[in-house]
Amino acid sequence: RDFMKAIGIAGAGIGGAALVAPVFHDLDEMMSAGSLSHPNKPWWIKEREIENPTTEIDWDMFNRYPEEQGARKAGVRGGYPGAVTAAEFLQLAGNPGKVNAKEWMTANKPGYRLQDKVLAAQNGLPPGATTPWVYTGAIADFASYGVPKYQGTPEENSRMLRSVLKLYGASMVGYMELNEKTKKFVFEEYEFRDVPKGFTDAGVDVLPNVPLWGIGLACPNSVENIATGPSQISYASTGLGHTMIEVTGSCTQRFLMGIGYQCMFGGYENCYPHPGLDTMVGMTELGRAGNHGINPSAG
Repeated sequence: RDFMKAIGIAGAGIGGAALVAPVFHDLDEMMSAGSLSHPNKPWWIKEREIENPTTEIDWDMFNRYPEEQGARKAGVRGGYPGAVTAAEFLQLAGNPGKVNAKEWMTANKPGYRLQDKVLAAQNGLPPGATTPWVYTGAIADFASYGVPKYQGTPEENSRMLRSVLKLYGASMVGYMELNEKTKKFVFEEYEFRDVPKGFTDAGVDVLPNVPLWGIGLACPNSVENIATGPSQISYASTGLGHTMIEVTGSCTQRFLMGIGYQCMFGGYENCYPHPGLDTMVGMTELGRAGNHGINPSAG
């Protein structure tokens, strides 16, 4: 209690402490604070209902849309007055190093030297490796071990899966249940069908109309390297982040199969816009630049 008084949390100092921390009238209030259940998050981050993020959503107006109309696609920019066409945008925003690669390597241009180019080019999974929507290969699973599949409470499942994702490389993790509202985040190219499991049919990735959970995850990138952009060093950093997502996702996909469940993945650019999902699962808050999630730990 003397320590609490010294830092201004109890007694006369509480008014000053309120400028930078929650107001607690006694230690019981402090111990019951919801922020203590999330020790890795700053106290000023509040819990909200999953369908009520800080950016208001009119669920009656919000509908599924094609991936080609997403913010990460060049075609979406054609819908704005004075916008360039998709082809013009790609020409303007494309990697200038593609046009000048040999000249810049020969001249040892910073960020575009031979070693910089090779650094960026070697990102990705090993040759021949893929990230399928549904993995159909053979793995060692519960049946091959002759034991029942894993079953646990939602809380146990959440903690276990978070640990698995962290082990495989994720730095942030979150979940949300797919219901009639949150299914609207899934791009139109992906189909929901009345089937027990997901699969790929003639190039169409299918999700089953069964209880499903969306998993949001993030892997670390080198901010220092990204800050050198545009450059091959910057591309190497963002590419490595994508590679880590694919490694983490692929390992987790097979892990879930091994304990008796199915995971649909398909690579880092998969079935929904990442900032939207990351916001809904509590990893980020939607930034004013609508295609970006912001996070107090990662920016």
